[in-house]
Amino acid sequence: MPDGMVYLMRYDGGAEIIDSAHVNGGRFTIRQPGPLPDIYFFRFGEGIYVPVAVEGSELYVTGDFDLIYTIRVTGSPGNEALEALLSTMRPYEIMLRTLRLELQEMPPAGPDSLTYRNLALKQDSIRQLIRGVRSDFIKHYPDNLVSAFLVASILADSTAARSDINALADELDPKMMPSMPLERIRKWQEMQP
Repeated sequence: MPDGMVYLMRYDGGAEIIDSAHVNGGRFTIRQPGPLPDIYFFRFGEGIYVPVAVEGSELYVTGDFDLIYTIRVTGSPGNEALEALLSTMRPYEIMLRTLRLELQEMPPAGPDSLTYRNLALKQDSIRQLIRGVRSDFIKHYPDNLVSAFLVASILADSTAARSDINALADELDPKMMPSMPLERIRKWQEMQP
């Protein structure tokens, strides 16, 4: 890990820096945020964002910071589950980024419109696969903070059907330890007609 600044951030309708520290000799200390548990992000330098499940235990960050996909956070059950999810989703995210770039470079109409439509269809298919991965993850880890975070993150998706969100929320273990994502889900459910 290179020397420099690291920031602990929370995204709840916008980015908020919770704490920061100087990385010295590959080590840094950040105060434990509250309320816990929740999903936060470490930001290293200007562009490396790493999700982290903060559950109150000491965490370890390893990897090659020149290759963002090698960065790992360990030290809690939430981070182990988060790593399992991210490693499954990485290939799909790479495909989506590649398709997004191709679509941006291509005019939506004209001689290449069939190619454009085919790329857009591929993009939709990959998004459906990602939704399936999320759903499978929630079913496999019903009592994990990351599952609650995934359901809570879908609340902001205007294309998600209420019934789909409620079905995913119903998959969560009702005995799960209270967390900020669960609180967001409960508030959302209370506001629904």
